Amino acid sequence: MAHSVEGRVPYLDHHVVDYANRLPTAMKLKIKNGSLIEKYILKEAGRPFITDDVYKREKHPFLAPPTLLNPKSKIYQYIYDNIHSRDMNQLDLLFDIPRLRQQLDDLHNDKELMNRKYLWGELALLEGKYLMICSYLTLARRFHVKYD
Repeated sequence: MAHSVEGRVPYLDHHVVDYANRLPTAMKLKIKNGSLIEKYILKEAGRPFITDDVYKREKHPFLAPPTLLNPKSKIYQYIYDNIHSRDMNQLDLLFDIPRLRQQLDDLHNDKELMNRKYLWGELALLEGKYLMICSYLTLARRFHVKYD
């Protein structure tokens, strides 16, 4: 959770948390119409105070805009510099380097294509892949790892 946004107010009353921890699982999880309903007892307790839309809404994650969308961001520059570095060439047995470079370059060559081709979730996964590779390259440089 170090890099996430928490949009809820946490339960600060330890008595409420202790009570909830003692409740049987069947009161916290229910299966209705083939769907798993989490926090069932909490939703039922709040039912009189919320609208039908909120009550029936499915759980969904909050996704921050991927930094790949902003070519001026420091993270994008970090990714771009690493993916286009000579050190990246050492990883040619693990990755299709020309494809990775082209994919990154294509993101900003045609905005309309990018908006149609990628959803934010896909961009977040792509960004994660690039950051993993960049982290590896940074560590390899730091500890003088070379591949022959």
